[in-house]
Amino acid sequence: MKMIGDPVTAAAEAVAASRDADVLCYLGGLWDGWDDRILKLTMQSQGCDNVLVVLTTFGGSPHVAYRIGRCLQRRYKRIVVLIHDYCKSAGTLLSLAAHELVMESESHLGPLDMQIQDKEEIGEFSSGLTLTQSLTVLRQEAFTCMKETFEKLRWDTPFQFSSKLAAQVASEMAIGLFKCVYEQLDPMRLGENERAMLIGQLYGERLATDNLKDWALARLIKAYPSHEFVIDGNEAKQLFNSVTSPTEEEIRLLAALDEATATQQGRRLTEPIVRFVAWKGSSTKDTKGPKNDSTKHNKTDSGGKAAAGSVVGQLTASHADDGKSAKANTEEAFGERTPSIAAIS
Repeated sequence: MKMIGDPVTAAAEAVAASRDADVLCYLGGLWDGWDDRILKLTMQSQGCDNVLVVLTTFGGSPHVAYRIGRCLQRRYKRIVVLIHDYCKSAGTLLSLAAHELVMESESHLGPLDMQIQDKEEIGEFSSGLTLTQSLTVLRQEAFTCMKETFEKLRWDTPFQFSSKLAAQVASEMAIGLFKCVYEQLDPMRLGENERAMLIGQLYGERLATDNLKDWALARLIKAYPSHEFVIDGNEAKQLFNSVTSPTEEEIRLLAALDEATATQQGRRLTEPIVRFVAWKGSSTKDTKGPKNDSTKHNKTDSGGKAAAGSVVGQLTASHADDGKSAKANTEEAFGERTPSIAAIS
């Protein structure tokens, strides 16, 4: 499998220097287990208060997205999320943890309606809004049916039904037409749907920073007709207070990521690619301390500012070709214990 190469590292270090921030690249699905790995990576940061997260995902588990978002909020004072290509579903939930969104012209987010697995079809999911919106439509249609029937019987026929009789006939007709439809609804499924929709709402309320406008969470959850609905940069500016365009350094990083993952485009969801670069800024450098091997990678520029720190970690392919488990892959990437910064180069 092709690994993310040195051009990505160099580009990420340039972004880290320009942003004075750690850089976390996450390309793939937000699946169980990857939240723990992100937590382990960020623990190896060198004390920087800022982080730039490059995110490309079709979504995954809202619980994983929430844990990653909370982890970043505990670790950093300022979070910037750079949306590369697409950031859907649970990815949108994770982006709520950011203080600033950076979007390319072709980048887009997606709605936050939770996806519920179809119990009768393997691998099929549907929006949690489908059932509740079906109820809304049924109520509207039943009322319209009764109203139109009543008006026709009361005023539009030569028989001139009395109001009482017209109302009785109209209600019986509406009941007869819609009773068989309502009988197909499962109250247990309705409860499950409602609880599932609360996941996005409650996680969103806990993760959202001041960057999300007060009314925007409800719109993300309920206002869009399809889970695949495209929320581009222009619409994102209506939902978030700070949506900016990528800098030249960030554009170069995205280009390097595209080139390095060109042969893995179809594998991003099942095999996330994660790269973390720690930034050792001037605020964390001890210029008076003794020289040792741990500082040999931290050269300073003419302004006295330290260069980007070592690449702290790289994760790929939770399912390797040789059959190793995800745990074994993680240990290979990190070592048996959490390595020091100096140990990673």
